[in-house]
Amino acid sequence: MYLIGYGSLERLVLSENSIEHIPFPSNSTNALQQLNYLALTSNNVQSWSDIDALASWFPRLQTLNINSTPIVKGRIIPYRSQFLLILHPESTSRPLIIAKLVTLTTLNSSAVGYHIHFAWQWLTSLQISSRERRDSELFYLTHIAKRGPASDTEREHAFPRYLELCESESRQSNFVLDSNSV
Repeated sequence: MYLIGYGSLERLVLSENSIEHIPFPSNSTNALQQLNYLALTSNNVQSWSDIDALASWFPRLQTLNINSTPIVKGRIIPYRSQFLLILHPESTSRPLIIAKLVTLTTLNSSAVGYHIHFAWQWLTSLQISSRERRDSELFYLTHIAKRGPASDTEREHAFPRYLELCESESRQSNFVLDSNSV
């Protein structure tokens, strides 16, 4: 990536740049520590590992705009001389992106629209509440349990936040159990 050396960069717009893959940084010193806003709208990002790589590149990312990409809207893939449309509807992609990017507070807020009267209501609906984050993280764990590898070791490798979320869920469950026994 050509952004090494821009450590104080806070906002980055890479929309409509034909980006297909986001590699992991070669080491953590290459991460852009100050970046908190990233726009990847209308690129060809289609792999969940690309979203995982964003967490490594941008550890303080708060706002991500990733509309009009296959990871959000789906993709067409060749299959036995035909084509299949693989959908990632908003109802599935949003919680997975939220769970993968722990610092994210706003997702896909690129356009407010022409009616300023409705702008605040529209923007607040895009903010990630603590409840939505928790629900997204539980959805992510359920998704891994249903569709992921069987062994915990493989899960940890394939899903970088898997172990962290399991430990967090275990602590929260213990807290609920402890407070119910009082």
